[in-house]
Amino acid sequence: MSDWNDIRYVLEVLRTGTSLAAARQLRVSQATVMRRIAALEKELDVELFDKRRTGYAATPLLATLLPRLEAVEAAHLDFEHSVEAIGREVSTTVTVTASELVCSIFLNKAIAQLRREHPAISIDLLASGRTLNLAVGEADVAIRAGFRPQDNMLFGRRLAHETWNFYCSQDYARENGIPQGIDDLHSHAVLVPQDKSFPVEITNWFRRHVPDSAVVVRHTGMAPIYYGVKAGVGVSLLSDFLTAGDTDLVCCFTPPEFSQSEVWLLTHDRHRQTARVRSVMAFLGRYFDTLRARALPADALMAPQSPAKAHHAASDQSDVL
Repeated sequence: MSDWNDIRYVLEVLRTGTSLAAARQLRVSQATVMRRIAALEKELDVELFDKRRTGYAATPLLATLLPRLEAVEAAHLDFEHSVEAIGREVSTTVTVTASELVCSIFLNKAIAQLRREHPAISIDLLASGRTLNLAVGEADVAIRAGFRPQDNMLFGRRLAHETWNFYCSQDYARENGIPQGIDDLHSHAVLVPQDKSFPVEITNWFRRHVPDSAVVVRHTGMAPIYYGVKAGVGVSLLSDFLTAGDTDLVCCFTPPEFSQSEVWLLTHDRHRQTARVRSVMAFLGRYFDTLRARALPADALMAPQSPAKAHHAASDQSDVL
């Protein structure tokens, strides 16, 4: 076996079950996958797959070889990552990934401040809806929504609890008032998410609670809704993480149906002691802490905390990986 790609083709067909699905993952034609598998079987003089009408199944020989093939794959990916990491270390580049909206709202401003503190560090910013794999070096640092990561090779800290609230702009509030609850939505202009562009529980909620007469625009992504609300088009549901520090927006009310989530700042174990990554992680942590503090009303900042709230705040600071 003279080509690493042969192993990639074998493993992808095995994992997806069909040559067509493997071709899509590898971004090649189905004919290429079938040709490479056939050529490899001929070269090795073995049969790796039982080719059925419903797809490809591993032969007993391939099942026996699978751990060794996966070990070769892991070694190859680790080598690729090491080469990339060394290159980034020399150039002091840090690759950061987050959703497109987080990148556009927060990270451009954050990078401008970061450059003033760390002028030698440059950032590769990857706006992606896909969860990039930190273990294989697709990125150095990630900002992710969700709950505490279960992967014990990921390290970082929780940036925030994430709650979904209805928001409007300051201008909209002055002209139209502020909806105080679900029953008020029928008399306001509402921006609604399109089906399949949001979690089904959110689109179903809008369908149940917002009459068609109140809908002024339907959007296929969070970014158009966010900027539509800022522009004064109407009211809609936004994450308080995304609105943190945005003084143009007014929080109207919190629907009780939506559960709270979290936002995490993460890196892989191999980068924990890398100076450039540690600098970026520390800066982003401080940056989002500042935004979160600005988002609180003045009386909340001045009011004494109850024991429960004080414990909750302490948990925020200590909840690290």
